[in-house]
Amino acid sequence: MAESGRNLVGEFRIPVTKDQWKAQHLNANQRLHHQARNKKTQWWRALAAIQCRNARIPGLDRAHIEIWFRFPDNTRREVANLQPTSKAIVDGLVDAGLLPDDKDEWCVGPDNRRTWPNGPHEVVVRVFSWD
Repeated sequence: MAESGRNLVGEFRIPVTKDQWKAQHLNANQRLHHQARNKKTQWWRALAAIQCRNARIPGLDRAHIEIWFRFPDNTRREVANLQPTSKAIVDGLVDAGLLPDDKDEWCVGPDNRRTWPNGPHEVVVRVFSWD
């Protein structure tokens, strides 16, 4: 995909405390019972939908989604393992009406990124339109 057709449409933050992160994050390496996993998924999905609506990002036919994670310390992490968290966030964007669906023809990503320098836990969702 050429970068020339990509334009930042909006971004929003999902506020998350250290304790919420510890209790709610989803990691590809976790082995959770499906009910526990669903509870965490719904938590992220609802937060993302609320924050997306509050950001008033217009509905798009197609979008590229980046999700930026900031951590309070230098503990060894792989943000690629946070794909289950990111997937729940993208589902929340669909719930908010940003996209008709998260199928490949409408949504590129989510691309997980890490924010430097360290600081309080933060999740930032950046939405790009693309042609």
